[in-house]
Amino acid sequence: MREVSWSCVNVASSPVPCTLLGREAFILLSGHEIVGVDSGSGEVLWKIPWKTTWDQNAADVIVDGDRLFSSTGHGVGCAQFDLSVNPPGVIWQSKSMRNYLN
Repeated sequence: MREVSWSCVNVASSPVPCTLLGREAFILLSGHEIVGVDSGSGEVLWKIPWKTTWDQNAADVIVDGDRLFSSTGHGVGCAQFDLSVNPPGVIWQSKSMRNYLN
């Protein structure tokens, strides 16, 4: 049996595999933050606060190269982040688009 290297509660989105600063990783949206995790070690690389009124984030993030896009409802909206820096920086943010599910 494999040892659990990382776990998270209150997650309705799917982990999205990617490369973060040369490391195999995945990014997921939990109930109150976006989390980047090293796939091999389970080390949390960074967290971005992403709190909604109901602590519910069910939409998957989208990763394209060094860009991350997230969009959720419940008063938050959407944002694009730069993954070439740690922690990721906000490129732009808007409340015009609010996805509740994928």
